[in-house]
Amino acid sequence: MMSWEHQTQHVRPPRPVMRRLGLAEEDLVTMTRYLLTADGSPVQLATSYEPAGLTAHSAVAFPEKGPHAGRGVVERMRAVGVTVDQLVEDISVRPSLSAEAASLEMPPGTPVLMVVRDHRAGGRVVETSEIVICAGRFTLRYRIPVSAGAGAAGTAGPAAGTPAITAISAGMPA
Repeated sequence: MMSWEHQTQHVRPPRPVMRRLGLAEEDLVTMTRYLLTADGSPVQLATSYEPAGLTAHSAVAFPEKGPHAGRGVVERMRAVGVTVDQLVEDISVRPSLSAEAASLEMPPGTPVLMVVRDHRAGGRVVETSEIVICAGRFTLRYRIPVSAGAGAAGTAGPAAGTPAITAISAGMPA
């Protein structure tokens, strides 16, 4: 059984997050840290950042409170009139940091998958998250539909439009 713990606060974002979200130095973000567990064992860390001004004073200002609690970024953004139309993930492998290793119950330096996920609306990043998963324990799985008019080889590409991610194992709600 999957479950998660979370902690949400308003903070000044780290510079890479500030750049991804297109924020000014003085802007705050709503930062939510998650620890996901499966059958009581830790499996994933995730930190989500949203521009605090985007959802301020709304029913979705805090991701895990209110009528849309736990429903995911797409539904929460829709509730404030923002249509998420693209999800972009950059995946890399790196050694785990000491705090990550302790939280995920593995030796420090164990390879982890680092997934930087951006939810976009009309080209603007409205949420970005950093997801850490033990590389040796899980496989990320993506199902990408290929349209009939995708080309002679039947592969998706720029001419066929942007493929959509329809599945990811060990992931948070999109």
